[in-house]
Amino acid sequence: MKYIKDRLSEGGKPKLARAWIDGENLYVAVVFEREVEPIEPGGYILVIDVNSWKNGITYAIINGGGGKLSEFSKLRPNLRLIETLHSEAVRLERKYGALRGGLGLHKSVEGKRLWRQVKYVKRKLHAYLKDFAQKIAHELALKAVRLKARVVIDDMLEESRRELLKEGLPDGFSQAILTSP
Repeated sequence: MKYIKDRLSEGGKPKLARAWIDGENLYVAVVFEREVEPIEPGGYILVIDVNSWKNGITYAIINGGGGKLSEFSKLRPNLRLIETLHSEAVRLERKYGALRGGLGLHKSVEGKRLWRQVKYVKRKLHAYLKDFAQKIAHELALKAVRLKARVVIDDMLEESRRELLKEGLPDGFSQAILTSP
């Protein structure tokens, strides 16, 4: 109820409501919408260069009046953790594949346990990458709003993706990095 009162006090109007029952629990989801004023860009420009996970996300804040670089940073996820999780998933998939071949032992208790482990490690890898991307996007959005900066984003192009694949990373590792958010 507090959430609903807060949104209404902010000038939000309910636009969509959904209710459902799960067992003995009643769930209600309400979406609020409100009019917001566009931000008039100030004297700053936030330039964001989105590269592969290996190279990270680089951003710079430029003072628009004098064209001076105010801030520069490169943000990268923990590549060692990513590689460790990917290697573990590949190792478990190979074990599972060995059980699957020939006799069909993948349906045994051991095979089912291995498959659950594979799914768990892959979910953990993708969750880490998604969480990193969301945190960085949130951080950069707050910077832009605080500075009233214009935002320029250079996204990774297809050529950059092909170059990453040619770098000789372990088989499948670059695909795991590229297909994650």
